[in-house]
Parts: sequence; structure tokens; C-alpha cells
Amino acid sequence: MGKVGAKIDHSRRVQYPVICTAEQENRLVKTLLVAATIAILSLSQSQAEAAIIELTTGDPRISPHVSGWKSTTGRSWSPFASVFSFGQHPTRSDPYYDRSYFIFDLSGVHGSIVSAELLMENGLVTSTDPFETVSLYDVSTPISVLLNQTAISTEATFNDLGTGVKYATNASFSSAKTDANVIRTFTLNQDALAAINAKIGSVFAMGGSMESMDPRRGVAETIAGSYSKLRLTVVPEPAAAMLAIPATLGFASLRRRVVA
Repeated sequence: MGKVGAKIDHSRRVQYPVICTAEQENRLVKTLLVAATIAILSLSQSQAEAAIIELTTGDPRISPHVSGWKSTTGRSWSPFASVFSFGQHPTRSDPYYDRSYFIFDLSGVHGSIVSAELLMENGLVTSTDPFETVSLYDVSTPISVLLNQTAISTEATFNDLGTGVKYATNASFSSAKTDANVIRTFTLNQDALAAINAKIGSVFAMGGSMESMDPRRGVAETIAGSYSKLRLTVVPEPAAAMLAIPATLGFASLRRRVVA
């Protein structure tokens, strides 16, 4: 142990290694900035190469993408075909109502969904009006419940298909029989995109309801069809490029250090 009061020799200095010279530093910064630019351009290119994925409903026995309907009477869809039905059916006692659901398996989807559309055939429209309106909603009912054809549909399940967060509306469903095969397009909003992205790798469902029917009229107002398709615009995950950018810019901030 040194003596108390011993003088410290301030003339001695410790020279730490120099990481690089000024010229080397400039070259390094330029090189890394070029690398960051390339990473950003690679990210932009990946976004430009967005893929279109289409998921079409079909026979529930073989297709993972299905549609079906639930009624206030407790009835459900046919187990041999994907169909949809909206509207009201007058009876001698009380009318009953149909709402539909659309289920899509997203297990084969990878990336980020930047836009989505539900394409649906106009179908057969029974109405005294020239056009009817359909809206799409979020669904909280478990998929297993929607697909259970042995259980009686509950009021809660029926209500769930036509209430909650609205995803899209289309008011062009024509009652002209010549328009039965015309495809109607629903452009899904940001709430729908967030819900779809949250279900990537799993199963996504949404409900549909006829908004324009008037129960007070006591007449049949229905829409029925079988063709529907979910069209997704998917951007590949830019994980590699995104990770390269902050790392590269961080290295570019290095400076020559000399500690005395």
C-alpha cells in the first residue's frame, strides 16, 4: 500500500488503442451508409413485390375456407356446400332472419396484410327494392361453435354475426335476376386488416348482415348465394432488412477515441 500523502506523477499518461485513423473512419462511415441505403432499397423492393393471395370458400368437407348462415329459428347451413343467406322471411306467425359467417384458414399466409377485399356474388335477391345493403362485422363466437351443425344456433351467436365492429358495407346488391352472378366487392377497413393480421397462421372469421331490410314491411327481403372469396395483398416480412438498418447506422456513428 502506498504511503499516505505520496505524490502522484501526473506526467504519466495511458494511451488507449486507436480504433481507426480519421481517414479509415471516413471510409468506414461511407461504406456503412452505402450498406444502409442498400438495406432500405431492399426493403422498398420487398414491399413492391407484394403478393396477392385468394382464399375461396368451398365444400366444407374438403375446403378450409367456408361460409354458412345462422337463423333466428336455430337453423344452420348445409354441411355439403358453402352458402350465405341474409335477410328476413315472413311467416304467418313471426318472421325469421338470417345472417352469415365467412371463415378463412390463414395458416398458409406469411407476411403482413396491407389490404383485403371480400368478393361475393350478388346471388338471388328477393326484394321490392332495386338494391339491398350488406355489412360485414367482427365475430367473437368460437369457430367451433359456428361450424357445429348439431347444436341449435343461439340468439347470442345470431346477434354476433351482425353487430360489433363494422368491417365494410356494400349497397349494390341488385334484385335484378340478370345480376345474380355479378361479383360485389367489400373493401375491408383498417379494423378488419388489424384483425386479419392478428389471425395470420390461424383462422379468421367475420359475419354478415342485411342492413337495408325493414321488418315493418312484412315482406320477404333476402339475399342468397354460394360464391365468396377473400383477396389479400401480402407484403413479405422485411425482418432482415429492418434489422440491418439500425445496426448499420449504429456502426456508422463510430468515432476515433483517444483517452488520456
